[in-house]
Amino acid sequence: FIVPSTPELTLDAGGNCMVMNSMVSLEKRTPADPASPSNIERLEQIFKANSLMLRSFVYPAAVSEKEVEAACKKLFMQYKVYADHDTAAAYAAVLKRSDIAAEEDGAVVLVARDSPALSKDFLMHNLGESLAIPNNIIEAFKPVKLDKAPIAPGDTDSVISILNSLNLS
Repeated sequence: FIVPSTPELTLDAGGNCMVMNSMVSLEKRTPADPASPSNIERLEQIFKANSLMLRSFVYPAAVSEKEVEAACKKLFMQYKVYADHDTAAAYAAVLKRSDIAAEEDGAVVLVARDSPALSKDFLMHNLGESLAIPNNIIEAFKPVKLDKAPIAPGDTDSVISILNSLNLS
């Protein structure tokens, strides 16, 4: 995994991956914000048994805003791919760590978290154009009208009924 460096995920003096948050155990940290998910905790959980593996699989790269903008332009010019800021930052990290990605059997899989249409200002600034927001995203932002009242606190029978209707077993 080649990722842009963050204050939480960076390089130590030897150039190895270092998770700054790992100095505080998961149990003693503030609760995660589900509206702004962080993959740091997931990475730590995966590599908890062998922290040395983290250094072998995760390669942070410090990227500047200028490099992010250049990566956005390169993705569009070379591949006709529109990229939101986070995707462009990930690609900038890949370009910076090309020593890893360019190995004989190396490959890059770029994962986009958001639709680039949601990054209208970023795209306009870097490419001089923006995308129309797709209908499925427009629909997701429309208010939902409930046909019946929400579940009352303590109404465990309704919760159990809903869970049973999901047929998860």
